[in-house]
Amino acid sequence: MKNEPNHVQAVNKPKAGDNSPPALVLQIKENALSILMSYLESLFSSCDDLFFDLSSRAASNTEQNLYFESMRELRVRKNGVIENFKHRLEQAFADFPNPHSDNRTSDDSLKSSSEGLSLVQHDEIEQKVAINGMISKARANNQEALYQLVTRLDYLSSAKRINNSNNPIDPEQICHGFAGACELLDINIKAKIILYKQFDRLVISKLANVYSNANDLLINAGVIPTITHTINKDACDEQSAQPNAAGSDRPSQPGFDFRELSRLLTNLRALGLDRIPNYQSYSSNPGPLMSSQDLLATLSLLQLQHLHAPSNTNAVDLRELIHSILSEASPDNPKSVKQSDEDVINLVAMFFDFVLDDNNLPVAFQALISRLQIPILKVALRDKHFFSDHEHPARKLVNCLASASIGWGDAESEQKDKTYKAIATIVQAIVESNAEDNTIYREKLKEVQALIKQAEHRSALIEKRTSQAAKGEAKTQKAKHTAQQLLFKQLESTQLPKVVNEFLVDQWQQLLIITHLKYGEESPQWIDASQLVGDLIWACRPQQDEKSRQRLGKIKADLIQRITQGLVTAAINDEEINRITGQIKHTIDSLQNQSQSSDQKEEHIALHTLTAEQAQSLGHTPGGGSKSWKDMTALERQQARYKKLTYEYIKKAENVPLNTWLSYEDNKQGKVLRCKLAAMIEASDSYIFVNKFGFKVLEKSRKEFAYDMQQNRAKPLQTGLLFDRAMSAITANLRDLAKSSNPSYQT
Repeated sequence: MKNEPNHVQAVNKPKAGDNSPPALVLQIKENALSILMSYLESLFSSCDDLFFDLSSRAASNTEQNLYFESMRELRVRKNGVIENFKHRLEQAFADFPNPHSDNRTSDDSLKSSSEGLSLVQHDEIEQKVAINGMISKARANNQEALYQLVTRLDYLSSAKRINNSNNPIDPEQICHGFAGACELLDINIKAKIILYKQFDRLVISKLANVYSNANDLLINAGVIPTITHTINKDACDEQSAQPNAAGSDRPSQPGFDFRELSRLLTNLRALGLDRIPNYQSYSSNPGPLMSSQDLLATLSLLQLQHLHAPSNTNAVDLRELIHSILSEASPDNPKSVKQSDEDVINLVAMFFDFVLDDNNLPVAFQALISRLQIPILKVALRDKHFFSDHEHPARKLVNCLASASIGWGDAESEQKDKTYKAIATIVQAIVESNAEDNTIYREKLKEVQALIKQAEHRSALIEKRTSQAAKGEAKTQKAKHTAQQLLFKQLESTQLPKVVNEFLVDQWQQLLIITHLKYGEESPQWIDASQLVGDLIWACRPQQDEKSRQRLGKIKADLIQRITQGLVTAAINDEEINRITGQIKHTIDSLQNQSQSSDQKEEHIALHTLTAEQAQSLGHTPGGGSKSWKDMTALERQQARYKKLTYEYIKKAENVPLNTWLSYEDNKQGKVLRCKLAAMIEASDSYIFVNKFGFKVLEKSRKEFAYDMQQNRAKPLQTGLLFDRAMSAITANLRDLAKSSNPSYQT
């Protein structure tokens, strides 16, 4: 039996026996291939530069030839490898609905390595370790996105269960697909491992974009928009095929079972109406029966009266309203209604009770949706399919209004927003309408959807720029922190001439930051820039033996040349470069002369450790160390609490999916914000939260976010379909009530 999360919207599923991939899956394939092909182009371009640099810096002719031949082989075979990789992924997608296929694109040569021992067995093991490491890391980094994608693909598959092993774009398929394609390359295992590492860095580390794109496509197509918990998919399909309680052959919404709801009300009535909270009995009134048509006519009249009354913005009390209608002719002998109408009235009233109590809805939208009480009650009385038909336009409109509200705050200024005013106008038009069909709901639903789409498009553009800016800033901060750490570690306890300390802290720090940003921490450029720090420190030490002095003589010119090139990269002007390199060369020469001569007339170069200002510019704050709780500041105490965070909340923070809306109590601003998790920045280990317009409102480190979740200051909002959440909650409450009254009750 396949399991499926709640809230599955209507989508054209493949029929049993249909072995062609669904259209949505084909679109996912095209999008994934487009992204991955772009990444592969960047990969081969980067590897070309990398192998060239490695060959130019090789320590021997053999190593130089290895890298040069690898570079040549990549250039010749590049297109073939890319096409082979593309073919393997296309085959994985082609096999998607086939119950007899095993679409793993694992490299055959790797699989067959266990069939016998060979001289290359060690190389194959090394490849396996590299590939399996990439797969494990990618799955861990994309755990939530992969779970959601597999769940949605599983729903689309009619022939077989989808899991990690046959998800066409699981890291396993992608990594083995690339490994298989690389068998076209005749390169040494050393070069191949370097290629795999670059593939991990430039392709696998960016798979979040592929999975986000695929999930968004499926969500927009209505495939399980919200994943909360799993239910039995086959059971759901079986229920959908059976007539519902009202005798309709329309499918019931998987979020709740209307037939169970009807049975619950029937059983609880048999036990006594006083057992059902907030349930009002109208069918047992002593007066004559009021027909459904008469009740609808009276509601329409009161709707107009209520519309023009001074208090028309206040919520209607449906139960009191119905009581006044039935009691109008004779307060002591109120009219009765049919049992089915009584149930409808109470269920609609319970729904709006839920709306007014739902903290996921802003207060302004609670009031707005509550203005629809009489119109929705009329719809439910007219159309007995209303509660069982999840495609009903009135239900979809209510759900749409709730979805539109998720990012809105409760401030008065929010209600002055153009989109809010337009939605309020739409609600007003429905309240003013007395139409007896669902045309008004279909029309207004389209209007609300268009407004939401327009607003989401604007916010998506701003959110994208916000995320890009945050990622850029985080990347810069990481580069700065890495450069500072490297320099401080080398210089903390080292005595150097003042001019060298100043050069490393002021100029070379900037070059390290630029190199880290441009090429990354694993690049030859970064390694060379980092190594220069150690080489310069060594050159500034007294060289007592002849061998060391000879080595210094050999590397000094190259050292000055490397410094010159670095300063050019850091955009230092020529005059300043000449001054700095001249000072450094003169200092090194003077230090060596000083170490070899006892002549007091020789220039004496004083040596210094870092000054406090220099240490601070390298990110070191003097006066650190542990303090007692009493001596700590409030900020230090809070930081100490972060360290005591339980693993549970760290994992909770890590597992919050992107695009999750939260109610966030921000201490700094002194208010509660509604914000969306827009980005997780790996470089700075931080989380970016935006408002409904896409602008950044909060930035939290992972530990800060986890701590706020632990303190209940950051609470994810429920964004599932409002009507279905409400009916599910009502059903659950009635079920608990039935079980407490009758322990043998079975749903």
